[in-house]
Amino acid sequence: MHNRHIKMQYATVIAVFLLLSAFSIFASTAIHRFLSRADRVPQYYPIKYCINSILTVEKHRLLFLCFLGFALLLSAALLISYSRNYISKLQRITPKIYTPVAAGQNQYGSARWMKEKDKSKAFATTVINPKNQVFETLIEAGKAEKAIIKKQCRRRGRLKG
Repeated sequence: MHNRHIKMQYATVIAVFLLLSAFSIFASTAIHRFLSRADRVPQYYPIKYCINSILTVEKHRLLFLCFLGFALLLSAALLISYSRNYISKLQRITPKIYTPVAAGQNQYGSARWMKEKDKSKAFATTVINPKNQVFETLIEAGKAEKAIIKKQCRRRGRLKG
């Protein structure tokens, strides 16, 4: 799997370089003709004409080499960006949940998970007893309303079953 991933990255870099190289042939011709005032509007030129112009005209050749150098730099930057994924230290929140720890000088926020000892200071806690008469009444009222809603939905054909 890892080898396949690396091969795919190299193939992508090579494809990008080849596409940019092909583009630079046409782009350098269009820009050269525009700068030398041979054309007022860039247009499509046959590949044979483009290559012949690159080989015979020195200024065109230098422009093409600049484009090619840019394509090479862009491909190298792409290859370097593939070289290593960003890896940050992780903080365990639950056995299945990890979040990145804060790093740097808080440029992107300084949120932290509250420590257990600070939770009681920041939040009031209330223990709810489901056997309390108030809650039992509310639960029963909710069940009754749910039954009424189901009955009305069945009448209107919105609920099957």
